[in-house]
Amino acid sequence: MAGRSRKKASGGDTPWYRAPWLAGVILIACGVYGGLALTGDPGPWTGLIYGRTPDQVFPDGNPGGPVGSLLNVTGRLGFGALWCWAVPLFLVAFGIASLANRLERPRAWLWRALPLWLVTATWMGQPGWPLGTPGAANWGGAAGFHLAGVFHRFFGEGGGRIILTTALVVAGGALAGRRLALLGVIGRPLVRAFAALGGQLGRSSLSVAWDRASSVHWRRCGPRGRGGPLRTAPVTQ
Repeated sequence: MAGRSRKKASGGDTPWYRAPWLAGVILIACGVYGGLALTGDPGPWTGLIYGRTPDQVFPDGNPGGPVGSLLNVTGRLGFGALWCWAVPLFLVAFGIASLANRLERPRAWLWRALPLWLVTATWMGQPGWPLGTPGAANWGGAAGFHLAGVFHRFFGEGGGRIILTTALVVAGGALAGRRLALLGVIGRPLVRAFAALGGQLGRSSLSVAWDRASSVHWRRCGPRGRGGPLRTAPVTQ
């Protein structure tokens, strides 16, 4: 009796709905289903950003059914046509990490991806540039499109582009972090090697060009030389 009670107290008879692997399996299934839903036709969903409601907000024929069509439109509307794919990828990553009981890495990815999404979506959501007005709503989503409009309204069209491009470069550099230093360490020997190779090729090319020029000059002048006809001393008898 005492042995059985100790087994129950230690959690040996954990119910299946409390199993640690269940959350991982559910997250993976949701991520795969979300990716399947994004493959469907979203219809003219960008009209919602411009205030033009389409005839059918959630088109039929989505491989995920009506719920998949809802997720397809709302995902693109919230995150844009590019970053909406990050949602199912993160769900799958969190599911795999949950099964392995290692959630630290995907959490770090998530906190890095959120500011990068906001900056890139705002940069792509600029009306008229760089993707055009229809492309701005498509790739920037509602958040990026309207936030870019706020920057353009307060700083002007040119000022908004400068500020958002600077923010994009800073975010990319901050995300790269140590990778930029690694590229510098790897790049310096490569630059030196290419410089040495270029110098060697340059010297070889100059040498070949000089030899060709000398041979052409010798063929044209022959035994006359540069000073005209060859002069010989008179023969005395």
